[in-house]
Amino acid sequence: MILQLCITFGAGLIAVLVGGMVFAWSALVGGALGVIPTLVYWLAVRLVTSTQPARVAGIHLVAEFLKIVTTLALFTLVIVFLDGIRFFPLIATFCLTLIAYWITLYTISRADERQPD
Repeated sequence: MILQLCITFGAGLIAVLVGGMVFAWSALVGGALGVIPTLVYWLAVRLVTSTQPARVAGIHLVAEFLKIVTTLALFTLVIVFLDGIRFFPLIATFCLTLIAYWITLYTISRADERQPD
């Protein structure tokens, strides 16, 4: 999530230089559309303290579902209520936050593979 926040603010800085405040605002909103669902996922997983494999797998499924629903709800709110948002900086920053999420997951899984049993 920290990488996602860094990307969001970096994209906002680049966007303000390229297109002004409207582009920067759009980039920040796009980043929030990626960061907030990740926070929801993290909170859902952290609330469960079980070590049973079935329970852990189940909470990850529920957390992923909540993440998807949150993403769809946030996109709907942005489309309906935020006028003047520019599509390209919004979607570009959103995609960059998703890529950061996937890179982090890949890095964590690779680190787990290298751990001795």
